[in-house]
Amino acid sequence: MVLPVEVSYRQLEPSDFIDDKVKHRLKQLESLSNEISRVHVVLSAPHHHKHKGNHYEVHITLNVPGSELVVNQNTGASEAHEDFYVALRDAFDAMERQLKRWKDKRSLDVKEHSRPSIPEP
Repeated sequence: MVLPVEVSYRQLEPSDFIDDKVKHRLKQLESLSNEISRVHVVLSAPHHHKHKGNHYEVHITLNVPGSELVVNQNTGASEAHEDFYVALRDAFDAMERQLKRWKDKRSLDVKEHSRPSIPEP
């Protein structure tokens, strides 16, 4: 299955290398669930401080039946997210955890519970 993916760049130059990284991580998400219907990834470097480096942000929206899973990796002053690839990794790791929780919850919703047996007269 090929996911419909939209990758947007804000204040960041588009890159085939970044696109490949995003697609690789999306394949990992797809291996967890084949019910993903749409993915939108926004990559941005909104903060331009003179004394601090750029803090990259990654926003992921993933549509699954009955839900929309959203990750907003906006770290503010976190030094770790001055590295774009760390921000990307953290966002996809968070989305993977959300998708696993969604799958677990969904499997509980459809699980058939055994009914107590009715004693015979």
